[in-house]
Amino acid sequence: MNEKDGRHRESHSADISMIREGEVKYWAAHFGVPEEELQEAVDTVGENAAAVREYLRR
Repeated sequence: MNEKDGRHRESHSADISMIREGEVKYWAAHFGVPEEELQEAVDTVGENAAAVREYLRR
């Protein structure tokens, strides 16, 4: 997340925190999935955004 303006920026090393409501909403919208599906993906492959992206593409 950019500290100055509060915007998130995805990178290959980005992690998804499911305990921060703002991040959950951001990543769910980013991937175009409901929060529940994002949670399932994180539970399955871990918090790495690249791994979650690959899981959601299946």
